[in-house]
Amino acid sequence: MAEYMTGILTDSQDGAVYNEHVYDRFLRLLLQDGQTLSIFDPPGQYGPISAELSTGEKYEMVLAVLPIPGSVEYITTASPSLPLDIWQGTIIAPNWIPSIERNFLYVHRYLCDREWLLLSTSYGNLLMNPRELPSSAEKKREIRWRNLRLDLCAVV
Repeated sequence: MAEYMTGILTDSQDGAVYNEHVYDRFLRLLLQDGQTLSIFDPPGQYGPISAELSTGEKYEMVLAVLPIPGSVEYITTASPSLPLDIWQGTIIAPNWIPSIERNFLYVHRYLCDREWLLLSTSYGNLLMNPRELPSSAEKKREIRWRNLRLDLCAVV
């Protein structure tokens, strides 16, 4: 398994457009198990970072989860099967910042501007804002959340 979310880009659509400038994009990534993730590529300094990606190609993406407010909770036992909008993962790094040596094909600047929770999920690693937790982050603790959106932070 790749370090982050890996799959085939099946769709890439312009989002908000004004005077022929694309401000954001909506992507769909088909995972190996057949699940499709909907991903938002937010506006960056020069627009979205996914404009040069080709559908039908395999990509590894660094994604940040945006949970429904108040839905993140610590759990003692992971569930084997959950509805598609409920995710669970293990905190593997409570204060993660990408390595300066890491070469990304495309990256949003905000990825390197702060610390993140690095979470291990059954699909690959995800990022989350530490402020989403009900209390301070502890390595190896299991959490569950109701997912609202996945944001593209970088393409590996």
